[in-house]
Amino acid sequence: MKPDVIFLISDGSVQSSLNPQGIPWNDFKKAADSVKDASDDACRFNFSTFEASEEDTKELKRISNRNGGKTIELKK
Repeated sequence: MKPDVIFLISDGSVQSSLNPQGIPWNDFKKAADSVKDASDDACRFNFSTFEASEEDTKELKRISNRNGGKTIELKK
């Protein structure tokens, strides 16, 4: 599969059932890069965050900006 756009809605806390403490941002970035590489660098990442910490929002913005996408903060 070679997606053009990926949308992710998140609270910014990157966790899995295997690692409830959280997935390191570098691992998340590597996964995003591997998807981008597989899609011939055409894939844009767009994130919508809600109640995310400032640090998590900053990291998601870095990833989306690097990949030509956007991060939108949903606020109350």
